[in-house]
Amino acid sequence: MPSSPTRALQAYPLYQRERYSDPTSSFRYLFDCPEGVYETTLLEAETFWSNAEQRVFNVFIEGQQVLTNYDIFASTGGKSVPDTLVFTNAVADAQLEIQFAAVTDQRARLRHSSKENRRPRL
Repeated sequence: MPSSPTRALQAYPLYQRERYSDPTSSFRYLFDCPEGVYETTLLEAETFWSNAEQRVFNVFIEGQQVLTNYDIFASTGGKSVPDTLVFTNAVADAQLEIQFAAVTDQRARLRHSSKENRRPRL
């Protein structure tokens, strides 16, 4: 295991890219998938700001707010510390929608997301 948070992020390729919004705006992802129950995983790390309350945003999955006033730095306790967030949600229209909306004047952002069908395997 790497000895510092920054080295830890460098060791994991999923943390090397991000998508972010313009200030005070939002962005979304749409994933085509069969109807069903999914486990959605969001990977986050604050790699720019060095204090809490500089990047605050809300997250919605399938129209349901799953994070309110989410502050990556405050949640993880520091800069470049990974955070894994897992949510279970139902998809009824063959598209999983994840929306990120800025709360402060800084950008909403995402490092990586994934989905896994939670249907029992036969």
